[in-house]
Formats: sequence, structure tokens, C-alpha cells
Amino acid sequence: MKNAASEEGYALVDDREPNWDLCWSDLSVSEARVAKLMPFQRINHFPGMLEICRKSPLSRHLKRMQNKFARDYAFAPPTWEHPRELSDFKRHVRANPGSTYIVKPTAGSSGRGIYLIANETQIGKDETGVVIQRYVDNPLLLDGHKFDMRVYALVTCVNPLAVYVHEEGLVRLATTKYEKPTKFNMDHDTMHLTNYALNKHSNAFVDSEYDDEGTKRTLSATFDDFMLRGCDVRALRREIEALVVKTILPIQPHLAHTYHCAVSAKGAGGADDECEPASRCFEVLGFDVMLDERYKPWLIEVNHSPSFTADSDLDLRVKSKLLSDVIGSLRPDPSARKRFLGRERGKTQSRLYAHTASSTPEFASYSTRGGDSFAGGASGSSEELDRRNGDGGGGGGGGGGAMTYTQLAAQASAKTRTSSPRDEGTFASSRFFRDSILNSPRKVVDDDDDAAATATATARVHSDGVSGEYTGRRMNLFDPPARLGGFKRAHPPEGYATAWEFAQIVEAAGEGFAPRPGCVCVSCKGRTSSARSSYTAAKATRGQRAMSGVDGGDGARDGGGVVASGSGRSAAAAAAAMGGRDPTVTAHVTRPHRGSASPSRPAWESVPGGSRNRYV
Repeated sequence: MKNAASEEGYALVDDREPNWDLCWSDLSVSEARVAKLMPFQRINHFPGMLEICRKSPLSRHLKRMQNKFARDYAFAPPTWEHPRELSDFKRHVRANPGSTYIVKPTAGSSGRGIYLIANETQIGKDETGVVIQRYVDNPLLLDGHKFDMRVYALVTCVNPLAVYVHEEGLVRLATTKYEKPTKFNMDHDTMHLTNYALNKHSNAFVDSEYDDEGTKRTLSATFDDFMLRGCDVRALRREIEALVVKTILPIQPHLAHTYHCAVSAKGAGGADDECEPASRCFEVLGFDVMLDERYKPWLIEVNHSPSFTADSDLDLRVKSKLLSDVIGSLRPDPSARKRFLGRERGKTQSRLYAHTASSTPEFASYSTRGGDSFAGGASGSSEELDRRNGDGGGGGGGGGGAMTYTQLAAQASAKTRTSSPRDEGTFASSRFFRDSILNSPRKVVDDDDDAAATATATARVHSDGVSGEYTGRRMNLFDPPARLGGFKRAHPPEGYATAWEFAQIVEAAGEGFAPRPGCVCVSCKGRTSSARSSYTAAKATRGQRAMSGVDGGDGARDGGGVVASGSGRSAAAAAAAMGGRDPTVTAHVTRPHRGSASPSRPAWESVPGGSRNRYV
């Protein structure tokens, strides 16, 4: 990662540097950390992405979608959470004798804690926080060995969702030739598990300099081998891309919620803030995909922080190209940091001198204009400001005039900061903000397990591909580019049929998202507004039916709330039915419906006359 960042024009600085440009962390990030980011800063994780990078929540999301789109989500093997779904697993074992299952820790990695079982009695007695997944016992083999594919996906934005899949990846082989699981070989890890961290310690591990040989190979070389076998590689790639997108789509509303809880939909500086990127977060995910003997892809798991350690030349080639494409896709503006920091300093100075605005309008104009010269081509120098704001200027004669600019600057320096040559230059020069927009170095943070480091670098600006000059444009959220280096866009899709299929899944994903009470992010606010609109329309329809006597005068109960009696009965009969109360003063209190999107739906009551309603 450090090498790739250096090649892209970044340089590391220590973690005491607050104004970094890029942070790369192996740990997940919280909403609070994202909320502290400045508009020009980028971090390599979205809050909430662990919903698919932990095996238990991943299985829940996929099951929810399988109930509605069984055919579209057939790529996920049956999975059960232990011990919560142990009874369901027992029923499945009795209905499918002879099957094999694999037990995995929900937050495990590198093959630790994984083993095969034939029934529930082989699960550890104290085993908790694990999932049980049906084992794919008919895998496609390479030279007699089981293998899986590491497919890299890049998420550049979550609202709207933009997903890219890299054209290159890794293929990891088991080091022992495959045999179907039996009670005699179920404990052979190097036969049934393809984890590189596990197989690299085997004596049978082969490290080859060729892409199509050895225990680790490139994805493109493996696809070339499939093509020679008669496989439709283009169709296989499309299936894998669809698998990646369909895995992320169920949590898109959740990702949008967590992101916009930390970052306003309009950004810190407004919708047109030129310092604000399309998204302050991005994510590189590692999808582990396995093929069966019919070339059908199966999703094994999703890696939150795929390893970028280069143990061989093949690793170095694949991962260096991948990281270079990731960093290049960020399209940073090298002067965005200077612009933002200069603007913030301008706001600070405006607050400091706000008490002088009423008596010194010229100086207030100078402050709000961020250091520009006065109208009429004045230079804006300290002498000019002294002349305009000094004695005899602006409203006071003699010694009663407004305080001069030099005096104001000196007073502010004495009260708020230590005097220094830099401070004097900042306050005395009207060209300060223009000078602050000069090209500046970019900075990157590498936050790993050992230590957090921040980095700065001379910027290699994004070019338009024709003139080589910086375009100065942010990525279009609703029409992202079709390619970003080696990344190909998988969502939004290009074909109409695929777009329609994904649209149905997106709608179903939104139905499963429950807005958080009191949350005003765009996801929760939109869902709550939609629910309230439908509720108001339904309530109006019920009121019209009651007033027109459609209910036949017998009254009705709807949603747990008492609805007014119709006109089919006499007032006396209605009053008698209501315990002698006046039927024109009927209280209507509607309890929240089950699954309500709003924590407290407005109850309403009618006032005498029945023509006015008020919310209570």
C-alpha cells in the first residue's frame, strides 16, 4: 500500500498531521470518525459495511432476499446461525442425510476455527458465534485440487450505489488433491480449505513465477484455461459481477443511513462545495467465490480488509495494479485542501471581527470577501485600509473615527494569538487567500495494526486523458464512468434487463430497512415521509367513508382505532351506543400499526362540528 501510494504521488507523514488527504486503515470505521473528516479527506471504509463482512449478518440479509428472489440469490449456500437456528439445522440434516457441512466463526479469517461436520452432534459444546454452511462437495478442480477465486470490488459511493469489479484477481489452490469428504478425511484442512494463510505452510505448496502454474495463480490466466475447456468466460464474468452487486444491494439503505448520519447529504460546505468529493468514503472488498463442476459461482464470504501483503512477484503485480487503480479512481484535487483551510481561516477571522462590523463597514466588507481588494481596483494594502478607516473617515471626525486596520489587527493578535511574523503577514496582506490556493502536496494516512501514520505528497493531478491537464471535476454520482483503470462498473448496470432486475431488488431492500427513530438522514427521512404520506392518505379515505355513510351506519374498527359512527343511525341510538356521550364529539385515537416506520404516528381527534381535525 505504501509503495502504491508513493507511486501515485503521496508521501507518508506522522499521525500528528491533522490535514492529511487519504487514510488507509485495516480496521472498520465508525460514524463518529467519518463525521470528523474534513471535506477533502478520504478514508477506505464505509461505516456499516460489516453487515456483509460478518458471516452471521450476511446470512440473514441473503436469506431475506432469497425469500423474495430465490432464483436470483441461488448463489448463496444454505447457512444457519449457531445456536440461534440450531433447530432448523437439525431438521435440514434429517431431511438430507449424507450431506457435509462446514462450521466457520462469524468474524474469523485466515482459516482459523473452520472444520467440517456431518451432523449437529459434531459441533463443539461451547461453540458460539459461528455459522454452519452447507459444504459444496462438487467443486471445479484445477490439476485435481480444489480452488477459490479472490474477486476485488470497489464501492465508490453508497447513495446512489456505485460498484466496480476489477478485471484481475487471485486464484488460491488447496495443496492436497481433492476427495469427497468422508469420516476419514474431513479433518484434512489442506484438502478442503483453500485459505492461503493455511496452505502456504504446507510442504506441497508450489510458488511459481508463471501466472497459470503453482498454488496461487492470476484470475485472468485461470479464465484463459476455462476458455480452453469450452467455458463461456464472458458470461461467467457477468455472473460474478451480478453476484457482487446482489450481495451489496440488500444493505444499501443501511449504508446510506450510516453514511448520511455522519455526512450531510449536501456535504459540509454545501451542495456546490468544490472541496467536497462525491463520497468521503470508499471501500475495497474481497469476495471469495467458488465454482462447482458446472461453472456455477458460489459466494463463500466477503472480506472487509483483504490482504495486500506481497509474498511473491505474482502478488506484487496483481496487488500493485489494483491499489494503483483504487488510488487513481479517487481523483483528488491537489488544491482542495488549501481552498478549504483558507476558507475556514476566513470564517474564523470574520467571527473575530464581527463586533467591528457596525462601526466599520469597509472592514466588514473586507472580512466577508475573504481578503479581496476593495471595489474600484484598490490594492487593499494596510496603508490603504488605514486611510479608509482612519481619522476623518467613515463617521467620526478627528479622534472619534473608527479604529484603523493596523490597530484592529494588533488588538486581535494580542487577544487571540501569539504575535509572529506569519500572523502579521496573515492579517496585513489582502492577498492571503489568493496565495493559499497555490498547488499543495497531498497527504495520506496509513493506519495499520502496528502504528498509525499520516502521509503527505506532491500531487500528481488527475488528467482528462487528452491534454493531461487536471479536469477539476468531481465524479458524476448518477452517471459514474464505465471504467476506472482496471475496474469495470458493475452497478449501475448498462443493460436494460439487468437494470430492471436490480431495480426490483433495490425496492425489496428498501422495504426491509426500518428508519431509526429521530434520525434525519436522507434514508430515514425519505422512508418516514413516505410512510406518513401513505398513512395520511389512508386516514383521509377512512374519514370520507365514515362521513358518507359507506359503512352502513354500523361504525367500524380500523388499525385498532375507533372510527366515527355513520349517519345510518339516529343521534340518540349513537349516543346510547357511546354511553350517552355526544356523537359529534368523538375521540379518534389510532394506535401505531405493527411494523410502523414512525415511532409515534400522530393520533387525531375531531372537534364539535366534525369539519376540523387537529393532531395531538
